[in-house]
This record gives sequence, C-alpha cells and structure tokens, in this order.
Amino acid sequence: MSSRIYAIAASVGAVLSERSAMDSLSYDGETIATYVHKGRAFEEGEILHEICHYVAATSEERRLPEFGMVARPSMKMMGIRDGSVDDYFKRAPTPIIERPQRHIRECATQYLHHGVAIVLDMCPAVPKVKWEIWTRAYQHKWNTLGVDWLRSQGYDPDELVSRMIGAAQLQMAA
Repeated sequence: MSSRIYAIAASVGAVLSERSAMDSLSYDGETIATYVHKGRAFEEGEILHEICHYVAATSEERRLPEFGMVARPSMKMMGIRDGSVDDYFKRAPTPIIERPQRHIRECATQYLHHGVAIVLDMCPAVPKVKWEIWTRAYQHKWNTLGVDWLRSQGYDPDELVSRMIGAAQLQMAA
C-alpha cells in the first residue's frame, strides 16, 4: 500500500489497519481494513472509497461497523468465486441507517471519491477529467444529494477533496 493512501486517511482522521475484511469487516467501527482476504490487499481506489465513507458518516455512524450501512461487497471485487463469503455475510451487521439516507451517504462518498481519484489518477476505470469539470456536475441530482449532505454536516465538499489531494501530493513529494 502506498504511503499516499495513509496520508489521505490521516488528513480526515480515518485509521487504516493491516487486517482482512473477510476476517472482520471493511470498517469495524474503528479502522478500515487494507486487505480483502488471504493476503490480497485492497487497491488504493477501494480504500479511498472507504475513507470517503468515513468522511460522509456522522460521528455516531463512525462508531458502527460498516458505518451502520449494509456490508455487501461485490464478489468480483473480493476475488471470490466460491461460497466462502457466506461467513462474511453472517457477520455483516444489519443496516441501521434507512435506505434513503444510505443512498445520500453513498452519493456523498462517490462525490468525494471521484474528485480525489480523478486528480490523483487512482482509479483506472474513472475517466481522466479535470476537477473543474467534475465540480460543474453539481447540477446532477446524484452529486447534489451528496454535496448537500456534506454541507448539512458542516463540511465544504471542495475543501475536503482539496485536503485529501493535498495530503497525498505532499506525501508523494517527500
């Protein structure tokens, strides 16, 4: 795992842990797992997404496993082709946050994630566009829901993205 992802996490107060999500959860109420299972590390973009979930969560939600949301990892993402994920799902918490609010948190998470990933070229699947173009997408309902949620929690969404990018760039320059 590169030091820039640790710098991004530290810039927003998230803590990363070198543990397997399959043995616990992606977020256990205290730390974000850096490994999927059996020695397979999460990719930077996947951990960035969890860091952004941390930012979008309220302080109460940060004390809950999986931020009080549903823990349903993609089998493709987890690299699992058999039924070994059954135990993981049995440990997954029942969601506490109702569906409409989970959607809003996911919108906020995606907004932050894509803003950072685009600038730092962290996710190959994300088209490389300028941050200015991304910020113009406020009119898109998906982004508006996320941005409005972050603002309602006292955050400036653009400042959050800039802080995470700046932390990574400082780490890369060191």
